[in-house]
Amino acid sequence: MKREKFEQELNDIRRHLIGSKDAQLVLGEVTQLMEKVVSESFSEAFPLLEASGSKVALLATGGFGRRELHPHSDVDIILLFENPLVSGDERFLRAFLHPLWDLGLNIGQHVLQLRHYDFELRNLELATAVLDIRFIAGEQTIFQYFKSEEIPRVFSSRKKEILKALIASNEERHKRFNETIYQLEPDIKDAPGGLRDFQL
Repeated sequence: MKREKFEQELNDIRRHLIGSKDAQLVLGEVTQLMEKVVSESFSEAFPLLEASGSKVALLATGGFGRRELHPHSDVDIILLFENPLVSGDERFLRAFLHPLWDLGLNIGQHVLQLRHYDFELRNLELATAVLDIRFIAGEQTIFQYFKSEEIPRVFSSRKKEILKALIASNEERHKRFNETIYQLEPDIKDAPGGLRDFQL
């Protein structure tokens, strides 16, 4: 999608946001636009995957996965490969991601390999992100295996460790705001009682 057309469609949604009382509807429209843009870029880069013989599933996650994407939010995605990456896959990744960056999008991308995902304490964000995954394009069987087999295995075997890490992270976030909802300049995303608490 050309940048001019993308900005025009995004501005149409912003005008709708100003005149609408249905925030959920507007978030759905933003999500739908981003899904369209991401899918188009994936389709255009896909011949490079066919050339390398690799199979990949493109997944939405975070607010994108929940269909709650705000106009200026990061667009969080996971590219889940069936096998280890080869040189052709790197060309595919560049061809897929560069047009999205050229549109001015903040893409939060994770590249994972099927049957090799495991919980890492230093990457708690990814551990919570995989709970909101949604299939966008590519090989649906890879997505289905990851969601029905791999994620439950990881969370079942390490649930205590993951819960402790989530609680510690939540407490640390609250401490940054003196553990109170009363703020001179409230942060509706990260402050106590904000969106992060609601999502947890």
